[in-house]
Amino acid sequence: MSLTFVPRAKIPPTTASLKIPVSGKLAKDLRHAKQKAMWALDDGNGSGVDDKGVTSEHSKRLKKIMKSVAQGEIPNGFALEDEKSAVHPCSMPLEQVQGQQLQGSRLTIDVYRITNRSRQIQEVREEACYRPRVLAVATYPETVLQPGQSTELYIVKAKNSRGLVENGRKRPSLVEGVF
Repeated sequence: MSLTFVPRAKIPPTTASLKIPVSGKLAKDLRHAKQKAMWALDDGNGSGVDDKGVTSEHSKRLKKIMKSVAQGEIPNGFALEDEKSAVHPCSMPLEQVQGQQLQGSRLTIDVYRITNRSRQIQEVREEACYRPRVLAVATYPETVLQPGQSTELYIVKAKNSRGLVENGRKRPSLVEGVF
């Protein structure tokens, strides 16, 4: 969890990481969700996921992909596509316009221009962008926007991957009922 303090004076924002202990059913549900996300990134070499749902290889891969996109590059294994969506991916009061989409074999990276059209300072809340299949979200170069200011938002999503059901659709069973 990240917490951003935005002072009213012209002092740059500060981000602090908080560690909140989680136990019981919530801890189990979080581990399960992390495992699903890691399965989507599994490259088939058996690197797997530890008991907390985290692997350094998958984290490194996501960080490397996000860094190259933020630097204006197309990551290895991805192609720039013309597909754009009119859907607003994040629950926040900022203008969200998809400008680019990068397609990989297992991942899609949507690149959005986020603009503050209000008269107040607004924060880009990355956590407001997490949905099923979303593995990572990042903004660059700014996370706090002045009125009229824009930034880029990157959303890494898993394609139809093992362990994930897209849009709640399921295929019919071959052993239950008549087919």
